[in-house]
Amino acid sequence: MFRFSQNFTTSFTGSVGMMLFGLILLLFPMGIAKIFVWLLAAGAIIWGGMHLWQYAQIKKLGGSGVFDLIVGGILLAFGLFCLLRPYSIMSMLPLALGILLLLDGLGKLPAVQAAHQTSAFLPVLLSALIPLVLGLIMILNPFGVTKFVIMYFGISLLVDGVLNLWSGHSQRS
Repeated sequence: MFRFSQNFTTSFTGSVGMMLFGLILLLFPMGIAKIFVWLLAAGAIIWGGMHLWQYAQIKKLGGSGVFDLIVGGILLAFGLFCLLRPYSIMSMLPLALGILLLLDGLGKLPAVQAAHQTSAFLPVLLSALIPLVLGLIMILNPFGVTKFVIMYFGISLLVDGVLNLWSGHSQRS
């Protein structure tokens, strides 16, 4: 009984957390994306600074440290680029996700062919076509779909959280 209660509590907490995060993404998609890029920029600048500091320490000891100079410079430049052009970085997210969705849809095509004469054909077909179409849209227009992708992810988290709560409630009853 304790194990079930613990699993239900963990599942409930996780579901509510997913729903809250999904709601935040749905209500503030561009703000969350910008915060993500700022955190990425801060991480790159700090990491680049650490490499440049290490380069200076190696130079003091008479070493070369060229690798640390190059990596530190690239990371610092990337971090500054993220700060100055956050929307450029945000526009790459849909392109990467679009490629993944396209590959997911293509990977399901053999299952569509196998389900051709069964009652599962329509759901299997939709599970292949939806990622294919969304993936193509995201690849062909990555700049225009950034906000949509973040909102879609938020909706997905909300729905997943609700379904997890429903499932947990059904199992408990």
